[in-house]
Amino acid sequence: MAATASGDTELSAEDTVSPATDAKVKALIPYAAAEKQALASARLVVPGFPNSAKAMDIFIEELGNAMLGTKDPQTAMSDVKKRVQPLLPA
Repeated sequence: MAATASGDTELSAEDTVSPATDAKVKALIPYAAAEKQALASARLVVPGFPNSAKAMDIFIEELGNAMLGTKDPQTAMSDVKKRVQPLLPA
């Protein structure tokens, strides 16, 4: 990190900013310490069914498509529904 003429911090590609190390970020995210503590033991809860892991993989794949712009969000979520529906218990 380097300071600019105005006194702001300039980041390089190698820098990491976190609430623990950057006062400006810490001020913007006052709940960060509590979040860090909670995330240490957090677990993703998905409905339990035999193909739940496969369903989650599909969701993550299609979410990635939407975020990368290879699919619009509505199409991606419609595709999740189409692909996951057959995996659900009868």
